[in-house]
Amino acid sequence: MLDSLPDNRLHLTRYELYRDTNYCVPDYIKLGKAYLLAKILIVDDDAVTVSLLETLLELDGFEVLIARRGADVLPKMAEDKPDLMMIDYHLTDTEGVVVIREVRAHADFKDIPIVMASGMDMSYEAMEAGANEFLIKPFEPGDLPELFNRLIAG
Repeated sequence: MLDSLPDNRLHLTRYELYRDTNYCVPDYIKLGKAYLLAKILIVDDDAVTVSLLETLLELDGFEVLIARRGADVLPKMAEDKPDLMMIDYHLTDTEGVVVIREVRAHADFKDIPIVMASGMDMSYEAMEAGANEFLIKPFEPGDLPELFNRLIAG
């Protein structure tokens, strides 16, 4: 099975692996040298928010990638190929909706699930730009793993 996968890397979620079971398992399972980790790109310029999300998501078995500016997103996505992007509405160099439009216009990333968050209700703008979900801050970080797994699973 592992021989047929590119770079010996699996991109499966807890939902895909255990949809018929009623018990909770970690999002990573060691299979030889491969680990099942969903890559989450966090795009936010607030260091405290990024640190908190990074810690909590890693505890839930996600691999966390970070971009602090909108200009860093496409190069980071090309390099690391995340499974989902979570982006803040207000970034230091641009608005998150601008970044979402750029991601959606890129052929390689047009289908990646995107979650936008903001302290104000910008849900209409976020969804119109191409976000799959919008969260109003403060949100419950403990709800993110279920949301992310659902979006990644399709």
